[in-house]
Amino acid sequence: MNMFSFLDDMGNYDDRKVARDTVGTLIVSTAFTSDEGYETAIIDARGDVHPVERYPLREDCVAGHAKWVEFCRDEKNTTICKLGGLGGLVGNSIITLVR
Repeated sequence: MNMFSFLDDMGNYDDRKVARDTVGTLIVSTAFTSDEGYETAIIDARGDVHPVERYPLREDCVAGHAKWVEFCRDEKNTTICKLGGLGGLVGNSIITLVR
């Protein structure tokens, strides 16, 4: 897998999607990605995409998705660890979700 394999995911989200839920102004999206495998991301009110968890198996991501939906339902939960990527070139960061 090369560092640009994520480009293979453009235009085929519906085929890769495992689950997608809207919670207020946030969207919790879990899908398969070519570069990182199964991944849950939170999309905030600005439209910024924040990957928050990755999973080795599809079964794992279904439970993980439900966990992040519950996290987003509690409006007090605003801080997350945004996962890095690109083979380690981009590190993790702590961010505040825009609701």
